[in-house]
Amino acid sequence: MAEHPREHHRIAIGRHALEAILEVPVVVVAAYADARGNRGRELGQVESPLLARMAPVELFAQVAPDARQHHVLAGPAFGPRLAHLRQAAIGQYARHGAARESHACNQHVGRFHPGAARAFGAALTDIGGANMASNRPVAEAFMAAELAHHFTTAPVAAPAPAAARPAPPIAPGNVLAQHYALRAQAIESRHNAQTPDDVAALRDKYATPVFGSVSPWSLIEMLGQCIDPTDKGLYGASQQLHVLQIIDAMEAENAASDEMLLVALVHDLGKVLLLTGEAPENVVCFNRPVKVGAPDCGLDRCVFQWNHDEWAWSRLKDYLPDELGWLVRYHSMLPGSCVQYMDARDLDYCRRLFKPFSRYDQGTKSPFNVPSRRIGRYRALVERALPSKMMF
Repeated sequence: MAEHPREHHRIAIGRHALEAILEVPVVVVAAYADARGNRGRELGQVESPLLARMAPVELFAQVAPDARQHHVLAGPAFGPRLAHLRQAAIGQYARHGAARESHACNQHVGRFHPGAARAFGAALTDIGGANMASNRPVAEAFMAAELAHHFTTAPVAAPAPAAARPAPPIAPGNVLAQHYALRAQAIESRHNAQTPDDVAALRDKYATPVFGSVSPWSLIEMLGQCIDPTDKGLYGASQQLHVLQIIDAMEAENAASDEMLLVALVHDLGKVLLLTGEAPENVVCFNRPVKVGAPDCGLDRCVFQWNHDEWAWSRLKDYLPDELGWLVRYHSMLPGSCVQYMDARDLDYCRRLFKPFSRYDQGTKSPFNVPSRRIGRYRALVERALPSKMMF
């Protein structure tokens, strides 16, 4: 810590940060001028924040100023005064230091080395032989005394470690993503293992209603509880949020016709099967044909893997225009696996509906894509296009 009163009045220079003050010796030596005119000047500038909350503890020795010069280290009578100062200071300082050394073993405080008393006495002797008319010998002598003060510190026990913060209740995001991908891969493998017999069994299983007579709007609201465990575009985002992401993009590009809005709202209604306990490999994933006919035979003559597409189509086909029903049924198909089996109708619907819709369906998925619209805004559209109740 250093203070420069003339350049930085009462302010410590920036790179000398005061962390703690244990014990500080203060020696006042001459003002090198009329002491009456400088009264309080040197100590008056040693103020907060340097020595805040500090008070003098003990006075070793004091020498009166010369009557004419008001200078404690000048004048013909300085020799006797210095002898008195030297003897009193050395004795007092030695006793003071020894006492602190003997009682500081259990105190975590800074303390002076006893050798400082001898250095202090030597410094005073040097002062006695110096030319008192010059400031430099005095300053150098007291600098030597100050440098001779040696601090030692008793061992300080390490602070008790802070209580460890509890670990988060879930794994880090990258670990969760790895687990998600592994589970998705396993589900996709089981879905891709479906056979024509598996498809037939699932069609029979869901030939009768699961939810009974329900409003189509209530099914759309249920999508808010549906999470596709294989969709690495959405991760934990719900299917209802996915619907709103599609609609947001359509609205932004002026592509939100009533037909496109309606198919966006209902295309994934079959995923409510996830809420019934059905195995996810029978509800989600993309579809390929597992049984085919001749080229150009038409997709309706092929047997595709079974999932939410087929089930939703089986419930909605009587209420939707043919082209929208076709899009619900085949929106999860992989075109490269079946294009050779498409007839003219399939090719037309694929060009006009499937490709534009897939751009929104697959191209807007993100857990960070927060829709600006609310689902309730489209309730009237659904209730105009579909019956108030339907078997589902």
